[in-house]
Amino acid sequence: MSATFTQFLLALSSLLSGIPALASTDSFQQGYASSVLSEREAAPGPAAASHLTVAEGPKVFCSGERYRTDLIGPSCADAVRQIPARDERLRFKNRPGGEYDIGLPVRFVSSELMQTTADGKCIVEPVLKDLADMAVASWMDFIPPATKLLNACATNLGIGGIATDIGDNGKMGLIMTSYEPHVECRRYPYPPAQPRCQRLINVMLASTKEMYWGNAGDRHMPPDVILPKYLRELEHKCMIHISTSDQTDLTSWHEMWEAASAIYGMCLRFNLFGTAKGIGRKGYLTLEVTRSLVYYIPRLFPPAISLIPFLADLCGTPRPNLAMSNLLFSLLLHALLAWRTFASPIGPRALAGPYDVIVVGSGPAGVIIASRLSENSARKVLLIEGGGPSYWVTGGTERPQWLAGTNLSRVDVPGLYSTIYTNPSSNLLCQNKIRAYGACTIGGNSAINAGLFYEPPASDFNMYFPTGWKHADLVPAITRLYATQPSTNNPSLDGLYYQQSGYTAAKQWLVTNAGYSELDINANAARKTKVFGHPVYDYADGKRSGPVISYLQTALKRPNFQLQSGTWVQRIARTGAQATGVVVNVGGVTSTIPLTAKGRVIVSGGALKSPELLMKSGIGDPAVLTTLSRANQLGGLPPSSWINNTAVGAGLFDNPNTFIEMEGPSIQAYNYQYDNPIPADRDLYLARKSGHYSFAGGSCSFWDTVARPDGSVAGVQGGLGAAGYRDYTSAMTVTMNIYGTSGLRSSGRVTLEGADFLPGPSGDVYYSDPQDARDIATFIRRLFDALPGTGLTPLNLSPTATVAQIVAYITSYTPYTRGQVNHWSSSCRIGRCVDVNTTVVGTRNVHVVDASIVAPLSVNPQMGVMIAAERAWELINKLMV
Repeated sequence: MSATFTQFLLALSSLLSGIPALASTDSFQQGYASSVLSEREAAPGPAAASHLTVAEGPKVFCSGERYRTDLIGPSCADAVRQIPARDERLRFKNRPGGEYDIGLPVRFVSSELMQTTADGKCIVEPVLKDLADMAVASWMDFIPPATKLLNACATNLGIGGIATDIGDNGKMGLIMTSYEPHVECRRYPYPPAQPRCQRLINVMLASTKEMYWGNAGDRHMPPDVILPKYLRELEHKCMIHISTSDQTDLTSWHEMWEAASAIYGMCLRFNLFGTAKGIGRKGYLTLEVTRSLVYYIPRLFPPAISLIPFLADLCGTPRPNLAMSNLLFSLLLHALLAWRTFASPIGPRALAGPYDVIVVGSGPAGVIIASRLSENSARKVLLIEGGGPSYWVTGGTERPQWLAGTNLSRVDVPGLYSTIYTNPSSNLLCQNKIRAYGACTIGGNSAINAGLFYEPPASDFNMYFPTGWKHADLVPAITRLYATQPSTNNPSLDGLYYQQSGYTAAKQWLVTNAGYSELDINANAARKTKVFGHPVYDYADGKRSGPVISYLQTALKRPNFQLQSGTWVQRIARTGAQATGVVVNVGGVTSTIPLTAKGRVIVSGGALKSPELLMKSGIGDPAVLTTLSRANQLGGLPPSSWINNTAVGAGLFDNPNTFIEMEGPSIQAYNYQYDNPIPADRDLYLARKSGHYSFAGGSCSFWDTVARPDGSVAGVQGGLGAAGYRDYTSAMTVTMNIYGTSGLRSSGRVTLEGADFLPGPSGDVYYSDPQDARDIATFIRRLFDALPGTGLTPLNLSPTATVAQIVAYITSYTPYTRGQVNHWSSSCRIGRCVDVNTTVVGTRNVHVVDASIVAPLSVNPQMGVMIAAERAWELINKLMV
């Protein structure tokens, strides 16, 4: 094969968005860096910031001097959650050599992709005590000391620390510190094989000896390790590729192992591949975790393709043989696929103005308020969305192969809801826009959530909303919503209910034993004490519906309405209290879209993004605005033009969440699959929009209330999912999801952090008021009291646990507790941040209409947000007359 043809092959392979060109793959040997306390600095002495001794158990020491001073509580909480909740005894030993169950080093790394304010900088790492050759412990042994490190050091002091005396004979320790990876995550057509990648990383060399790494031809500094280097597992499902961008650099295998571990924690566990850059003394080295190209080619393109001998002629070479032709054509098509999938931008349309109404954000509230205001044909309404298509009708084309030939994207199919976690989407999810989990796409979170559609009880509005927003004021809004938005508690078009083993077991448990009432949830919306029934969804015709279908499609037919996607609003342009337009970025170009003299800006970006936009527009707490101004985040707005509104971002709420894994002989778990659903279930959905894929999964929902000694009431909610979670995934296990809802007292605020000052929750959103934990624990204890005779057994929490023990469990950091539901709300409350007309306090014509203005509700907030949007339309419509 000629050099020209070879160069063409390599050039094509370089187009594959980071997939390395074909090359010989070196075998590698196992190595290690001793994971012992002496190397990691054992318990500090007088220099420690604090010293906490835990009776009859591990000792915890906090030291910013030795374990860093830049730790963030939620980030470390994400790292702690990754510790497996398993109690089998394991042998921990430095690899290689001898027999062991866990070869050290291993570590758990936080990720900004997690549903938290994690930033990828916190690590938790078990280590052997000095002189110990091997130790015996269970992973469960590490969770209590990890939680204590988290609370005492990272959360309270913002520093790292170490826990000692863990495991049998106290031979192990646990370090919590920070790490500075330069990791980028991205998605390829085939996701990584997580277990194989983890095993590959766990047997990497980890020696701390520094060596020179570089290309073989570097005569100035002959390398010890020749690059590029490939480490792979046998089936090519995971590969580590190490390369240099310039000259030879000095580093160790341990630093490479650290980078690979960071990629696993930050990317691979979310089914994304990743690249770590800036490795080495000079930062020349890069480590990438991906799949081998050998894996991609036969899966993306049939091997029988043999239509391209002319490509060799283009290179001026003799025609290659059939195998080379197949490879060349596969590479070319793969390059085109990579370009189409990852590099194709959303083409913006021309933006004309001025507009009478500019709505920022096309989530449920934004779609409804924009649609309603455009009903007046004299108004020019612009709805701006930063993300791109979602549903098929919006141009969304992301979907598994089994939907090919249909008018369905992954968003349209209710049963693909949960696969957003196992097969994440860079097209739908917010990538580097918020420090939490959420959607940035047409429809917002209504395009990725389960579609639960519960009417809040009248008591929610009467107790927690101000005058003008009581239930009587909202009846017209609720009536219009029901008339416009379809909903059902039996979504399968064949009329059958599926996954009923959980419903039947829960009915005996809750209705027969605990005295709950079985009823139609929305037909009895006022009742939220001891009620049980089928979930209600905003689906129609066996597909996901929501405002994008029920409102937006009507609005798009109006000549005075425009939807502009792929457009990020940077700030609101204003003169004093008067908004004059919005400053946007379209394809890297910044411009201002003007308002008419009587126009209005309506911010509908959600409870995290809306406060961010206000703050970056110079509206918020002066202390925050000062920080933003110093970082050039206010567009040069002088302090004299700032609007003091300390309620912007305050009061942020999310439902504290606990998973309890329930097992029973009558339970039949069901696991949804993105690429390979059970053929019969796939065919039933495609042919009749029926069966398991016609709904998001889960069999039932139930509610209760907990009365407090002072007469106040806390709302609590539960439901059974389709299958188990994490360590409990037998065919007889399902997850019970427990929420705290209305009346809870804990809240946090929206904070802007990082180089781009991205919005996310503060660390005190959950359980900052201990009463909330007692209320939820009381609810769980009541449920357990009714278990006898049902055949159901909780697996990760003892059915005999006391309220105090349940409080301790649900407030600890495990994979099953303190989970973020991402039902963010209440960060710009009516009567504080905005007035009764939703006008931002301190402005004349800026409004917030989304979950930010909604108080914590007794139910999933989606329907309540839609009701708020309908009510806001009435109020804003009157202001514009």
